[in-house]
Amino acid sequence: METNKTLQLLESHPLTVKMREEQAAEILAVRQAAFESMVLSKDEAGRQAEKIQQKIDKAMEALEAKKAALASAKSAVLTLQA
Repeated sequence: METNKTLQLLESHPLTVKMREEQAAEILAVRQAAFESMVLSKDEAGRQAEKIQQKIDKAMEALEAKKAALASAKSAVLTLQA
């Protein structure tokens, strides 16, 4: 019984309360930093995806230009053969 009273006094002691508040603040700061890191990672992934998409778009444009040039050359050959 005496142990319970001692524990209750210890739990309610101002230093214990202060230590718990500081610990909670530290945990909150770590969680906030982790969240911000995750958000930054997502933003960076978005930027990388955008760059990749731009490269894909340029490659597709080049491919379309080559297809058009090939079709034009094919048409010219058919015209010459006729």
